[in-house]
Amino acid sequence: MKQKLVRLLLFFIVLPFLSAAQTEGYKFYYQLDSIKTSGFYDVLLTPEIKSHVKTDYSDLRIVNDSGKWVPHILRNPDKAIINDFVWQEMKIQELKNSTTATDLIIKNDQDTITSFKLQFKTTTVERYCTLTGSDDLKSWFIINDSILIQPDQIDKSGSEFEIAFPPCNYKYYKLVINNKGKAPFNITTVCTPRINRIKDKYFIHPPFENPGCIVEQKDSNKLSYIKVSQKALYHFEQIDLSVSGAKYFSRKVDMYIPDSSNNSFADPGNLVASFFISNNSSLKYLFKKNYNSPVFYLIIYNEDNLPLKVDKVKTFTNYLVATTYLEKGMSYGLYTGNDSAIKPDYDLVFNKDSTSLLNTGNIIAIKLQEVKQAVIKNNNWWIWPCIIAIIAALGLLTYKLSGEMEKSDN
Repeated sequence: MKQKLVRLLLFFIVLPFLSAAQTEGYKFYYQLDSIKTSGFYDVLLTPEIKSHVKTDYSDLRIVNDSGKWVPHILRNPDKAIINDFVWQEMKIQELKNSTTATDLIIKNDQDTITSFKLQFKTTTVERYCTLTGSDDLKSWFIINDSILIQPDQIDKSGSEFEIAFPPCNYKYYKLVINNKGKAPFNITTVCTPRINRIKDKYFIHPPFENPGCIVEQKDSNKLSYIKVSQKALYHFEQIDLSVSGAKYFSRKVDMYIPDSSNNSFADPGNLVASFFISNNSSLKYLFKKNYNSPVFYLIIYNEDNLPLKVDKVKTFTNYLVATTYLEKGMSYGLYTGNDSAIKPDYDLVFNKDSTSLLNTGNIIAIKLQEVKQAVIKNNNWWIWPCIIAIIAALGLLTYKLSGEMEKSDN
């Protein structure tokens, strides 16, 4: 009995720190935008984000506001089918307002719809409603009997709210809003998304160009040594050269990646790739491997020709997203920069045609200490329940031990 009580006590003490352990050792944190609708999202991995991630992406984590990992998959959506849609205004067949309820009947001109959007004059009030469907305006059938309307203000002129439901092909939809004896919403328009699907047509995302490189060149005998320095640990799978010095040329080039910080023209590191440059080529070269070295070297074999001058070197990284399923109303962040992290084994399956791209324009990297403070601040709700649980467990343990001691004395 005593062992069970001790184990229970230890569980309540350790529980608050389990989630923190999943984020321990990560050096960078990025706050993701708020989630207004549950679903699959793509988190775009920009060159700046990648510069804080290992080349195998094993230290990339999406974490919820409880500090727990959220499964994700990495993908390059080059072959995603284009789904374009526009909001099409629906005909309001009937609109009756009273302090008791608002009866709104909408006519549907499409075969099947899965949502429509209500637009209001500015409001922040929340109301419950029911949704039914009909084909003859006489017999109505329930779709959802408990929808909470929560308008979002879009600009100074009004608010909007999208009502989603399973695919339906009713000719008419009726929305009954419970006003509870108060003034009704001022509904201005109702819209539904009209999807224009382009089948068998794919959009190729061009790679990102990393910030500019610094180029240093040294010519010696029949060789030209070029040192290329990146401003950070930017990933690159492609380089683009700009050269001058000869109108016609065809030269072999070797690329070296240093294996230590003690590198130089004489000791450039490890040979990782060889290719040819010529005046009738694009001077763009793709590599099978992803590199993130801050410095790399190119050695051009000039043979008996005048040396070429490398005017500029650009590096490019592939368009890559982390696809994940996120819940409405929860907060999420991106953790990176853990040298000891290993690749997680998630069982997330993604087979949809399209996703929503999560806006990462306002992502801010903060220091590790600030992350820990933010995690503690965001999760301080558990402190009092844990204290109460610990006191209860200690009280129960004391009571049991006192009983056993009394029996022993007797």
